[in-house]
Amino acid sequence: MIQTTIKGTDKLKGFGSGSDDLFSRMQMERLAQFSRDTVVARIRKGIGSDGSPMPALKGGNSRIFVARVNGKARFESQTYAGRKSKAGMQPLRDLYGTGKQGGHMLNNLTVRSVTPDSAKIAFTSRDGRSKAMTNEKRAPFLGFAPQDVEAIKAKAADLFRSGIQGGAMSLPKIIREFRKRAA
Repeated sequence: MIQTTIKGTDKLKGFGSGSDDLFSRMQMERLAQFSRDTVVARIRKGIGSDGSPMPALKGGNSRIFVARVNGKARFESQTYAGRKSKAGMQPLRDLYGTGKQGGHMLNNLTVRSVTPDSAKIAFTSRDGRSKAMTNEKRAPFLGFAPQDVEAIKAKAADLFRSGIQGGAMSLPKIIREFRKRAA
């Protein structure tokens, strides 16, 4: 399976388990959706998981049916980049194809599972997984680029702060324990 995972920080020893998760499941779900959207936005710009532009589209010319002229089929020779341009899309490796052959691959990238400590983002359809594995071999894209990590860290901090501002009863047990020790 082709997927990427977001993991929260480990719990500190001696504080038990279950209720002292740093994030609630809902907060982790929001963080996972934000992470998925961040990755898709980066890919749509043609940037790989290493933070650099993905290689240009390759491929020889393929013959495309254009029209019938006097009962004979007329074909044109076009590259994949040319077909994408003609369809009104960016002629670069942004992993958002023409929508034929199983739909757009990036539409299949979804949050698959969420727990308070982790979330998995993966492709949902067999066609999407197949396309993703092939494209990952050509130019790695699934994962977190340095700019993604910074954006996700900022979002995680924001979500954590919003949980703390919810009141003392909604504070995770681990934070309350630290406050007792400091007093």
